[in-house]
Amino acid sequence: SFLKHIQRLLNLDGVFTLQDRTENIVREGQWREKFDVVISRASLKLPDLMPLGQYFLAPGGLLITLKGPDVSPEVDAAFSGENHGNIFQLYQEDINLPLLGPPRKIIILEKAK
Repeated sequence: SFLKHIQRLLNLDGVFTLQDRTENIVREGQWREKFDVVISRASLKLPDLMPLGQYFLAPGGLLITLKGPDVSPEVDAAFSGENHGNIFQLYQEDINLPLLGPPRKIIILEKAK
């Protein structure tokens, strides 16, 4: 896979990449709270992504996601009521990616310690 290739190319020891459908990984049950960082690239809306982040992230872990330019409604929905569980937004930044048109947003969320 691309991620494993980059891991070897950059000689990243101690890095583990897991490539499978999320529902298969959750069903196995062995990955609960095992990861310090989870990265998602435009895969799910925040209200759907955050519970998965809670499942995979160790306490204090970071969920990093790349979103489209207008993510405000998603953020509002994700943090309405009790939907967010124990995940808190730390940072949101515009990012310009060549050839992809309008700026995207990187959102970094943290699971409570």
